[in-house]
Amino acid sequence: MPKTSWRKPVLLAMPAMLLALAACSSGGSSDSNSASPSASPSAAESASASASASASPAKDPWGPLPEKTTVNIFKVEPDGGPDFLALPEGETITNNRYIKAIDEKFNLDVKFPIDVKGGAAGEEKGNLMIASNDITDVMIVGYNQYLQMIDNGMLADLTQSYNDYASPQMKEVLQTDGGKALELATVDGKLYGIPTMGTVHNSDPLIWLRKDWLDKLGLQPPKTVDDLVAILKAFKDQDPDGDGKADTIGLPGVDKFAKTSADGAPAFYGYDAIFSAFKAYTGTWVKGSDGTVQYGSIQPQTKDALAKLNEMYQAGVIPKDFAIMKNEQASEKVASNTAGAFFGPWWAGWDPLTSAIKNDPKADWRAYSLLDTDGKSRSLQETPIGSIAVVKKGFKYPEAMIKMVNYGYQVQLDDPAVAGGDPYQGLTMPNWQTLPVPLALWRADSVILDHTGVVAASKGEELPKVGAATLQNYKTQGGYWSKGLDWLRQNPDSYGEPLSRVYGVDPIVENDTEPVYSEYYGVTHTMEQKMTNLDKLEIDSFIKIITGEKPLDYFDEFVSQWKKLGGDQITKEVNEALEK
Repeated sequence: MPKTSWRKPVLLAMPAMLLALAACSSGGSSDSNSASPSASPSAAESASASASASASPAKDPWGPLPEKTTVNIFKVEPDGGPDFLALPEGETITNNRYIKAIDEKFNLDVKFPIDVKGGAAGEEKGNLMIASNDITDVMIVGYNQYLQMIDNGMLADLTQSYNDYASPQMKEVLQTDGGKALELATVDGKLYGIPTMGTVHNSDPLIWLRKDWLDKLGLQPPKTVDDLVAILKAFKDQDPDGDGKADTIGLPGVDKFAKTSADGAPAFYGYDAIFSAFKAYTGTWVKGSDGTVQYGSIQPQTKDALAKLNEMYQAGVIPKDFAIMKNEQASEKVASNTAGAFFGPWWAGWDPLTSAIKNDPKADWRAYSLLDTDGKSRSLQETPIGSIAVVKKGFKYPEAMIKMVNYGYQVQLDDPAVAGGDPYQGLTMPNWQTLPVPLALWRADSVILDHTGVVAASKGEELPKVGAATLQNYKTQGGYWSKGLDWLRQNPDSYGEPLSRVYGVDPIVENDTEPVYSEYYGVTHTMEQKMTNLDKLEIDSFIKIITGEKPLDYFDEFVSQWKKLGGDQITKEVNEALEK
């Protein structure tokens, strides 16, 4: 890709499996530029609604285009096979009922002249198209690609098309993150694409503990890091499993024990919750006391967190080999009930806890949040914007892409009747990647919403308004939960989801966990050249401090090196990007 001058922060590209690019033939293209209103989406929406009421009929998100329009799609097939796609026999990812329904409904002729197998090949092909400025008419791209294409004048302004043709349901779902993805997708007041969102609270690092061990040892659930350290010492030293052997540990570990710039979210089994308890957010850009944006890993709070981790290491509640342990090794410690504590997200009930309960049906696993030095629960969040559907500048009917996304969201995730019905009614729902424009618009607030739904279903209370498939899952999981923990332990294949959706989310709700976002999700010129080495310097330095190979004050030497080896220049570039 050619170098460009970024006007906004840029994200790492989305996983290749999500990359899908689409082209339209001359039937849907013209050489003239599409309209480019300068208002932000919210402002444009108000203006558009006012103008529409007085000067023209309302736009129809579900109506056909005024003329037959051929859409040639560059299809990137996922790596999974036919079972992964879940299509009926005789149908394929490029020839199925979704495509036929879209053709008929919107007066389109969807074709797939290029069909690439595998995300890596698709990503390479897409990058070549963007680099050569020979893009196709409709594409799904990552955020860094998106901003480069805007800088190079390659994309149609979709502000008006979004306001006019995005369905109410799509507009609603894109506000479930508080409008954060749309905000990041808006450049100089203009919206050039439809973004997917990160899921709020999906990766919050909770401390999962065996409550039956707490009860046996007469311990209360933790609120602070010090409370947790006392529990871990007891789990290690006081034979909580009652087998008369010194075979239990404090915490398992993992090589990704602290988030770096390369990580989109805290890692399973990592120690990010310890850092967060000291208001230290590694691998993240935070607002400094002087108002500028600074790198979280080099702040004084990080030094405080490392001091506590060193204390835990010396006490033996962190394994000696924590920095080289892999997820599989940590999972085995939990599954075998050697560890009665670990850091993990709300969905840990599926894995490793289903395996753990099969090995010890008496285990009573619960999740808790640690409070920080202000007495509050805060947690770093996933990257809040994902892949983005865009339209080539000059394409005659940019609303065609928006209508296809309307359809995909409605039939897969909401009420298919609004889109004219589900073409697969009575059959297994196919994978979302079988849609011609596969944009994964899952609700960003689904963690809390689904928790609310399952709990309500378990009590026979009114359920949230959601799609039919989600509603049925609330009833199913709520039914399992209402049977009680003893039943779930005796039926471990039904254990993981209700435990995750109830106990896994309880602490997030009860403590009103505050989401923490980076001030910058990007890659600057110097980052491309030096950030990998800086991340390695960071992790190596942290390991030396935690294990005691170096004293705590070595942190100051690390900070000095980080700045000299490119960190100061990167910080300068980040702040300059945010000012533009």
